[in-house]
Amino acid sequence: MLSIKDMFNIQVGSAAGWGHRRQELGNEDGYLVIAEEDFALLLVTDGCSGEDHSVVGAWLGAEIIGNLVRRMVRDGHFATGNAEELDRSCKLLFQDIIASCDRLVAEIARTRASDQPPSNEERRVVVKKFMVFTFVAAIITPSYTTVISYGDGVYAVNRQVTEIEPASRNRAAYLAHHMAGASYDFPQLPEYLGITVQDSMLTAYVLTLAVGTDGVLAIIEAENDPFPGSPDRKIGPLSQLWDDPFFDGPVRGSFGQVSAITFWLMDLRAETAARVVKPVIGGFPPVIYNENFPKLMCDDTTIIRAKRKPEYMSLDGPDKADIVELDTGEVQAALKALDESSAQQASG
Repeated sequence: MLSIKDMFNIQVGSAAGWGHRRQELGNEDGYLVIAEEDFALLLVTDGCSGEDHSVVGAWLGAEIIGNLVRRMVRDGHFATGNAEELDRSCKLLFQDIIASCDRLVAEIARTRASDQPPSNEERRVVVKKFMVFTFVAAIITPSYTTVISYGDGVYAVNRQVTEIEPASRNRAAYLAHHMAGASYDFPQLPEYLGITVQDSMLTAYVLTLAVGTDGVLAIIEAENDPFPGSPDRKIGPLSQLWDDPFFDGPVRGSFGQVSAITFWLMDLRAETAARVVKPVIGGFPPVIYNENFPKLMCDDTTIIRAKRKPEYMSLDGPDKADIVELDTGEVQAALKALDESSAQQASG
């Protein structure tokens, strides 16, 4: 049996944007990686910058969603590319996330109101402070890999990068809109918005994979620009995270061991925020930033990337037999594509 845990090299990078550092805030993104024998999850969450403690919701949301997805996969969900089955799975996941968050909100709100059931207003305060976040997730099973989301962000499959746009007029949708008491503060959305299936493909096809928060988009847009502080070096495409062995593991710096992707993001941010001192604005402390890079690393940025290890690239021998047991024409085509890809890399 193929081991998904062993099949992919998975790395995470995350860094606070200089926009939040200017306000003396930390990184309000969260993430979760689960890698098991027959299941893997790459999950990023993005807390709403306008709320007091959205970083709490981002990390709590990651744990809640991760536990629910693991349970659903164990029950047979997300094991097919059938659109109707995926839609049913996403609706069930959506309902379970909201129910789990509502229970948590009720417990927190109850501590504020002694033993009395919390009012909608008390729930609203908790939701607004702690539970406003979006997410993007890639669910890998032995047969299929599925990318789902609620809100904006970015994902990439086999180097093809896709932006997940906000649901409504450049305004992100949040799961918090659907939590009990939320209507007291959040305007109603124009239509029901559930978890969206962004992509689904045979796992045998997946050579590289990534999910990221919307901060990644500024880096993608700047790939042809010179690296801040190094005019002879370009920022480069996102594909370097898979192509360059530097990103396959951690690196050690003066601050200790850290993910190479995090190191790269911090390097981008440090150079971006090292040129021009702006005065105090709106009561916030002055920020040092580069006027030539107004968007780069302004927002918190988190990316999880996975790439298939070389020994699993051609799927020869018993590994190939494991997939062939599925006995579908699509799998046979996937195996052929993998063999051709492996041969091209070997000849290159």
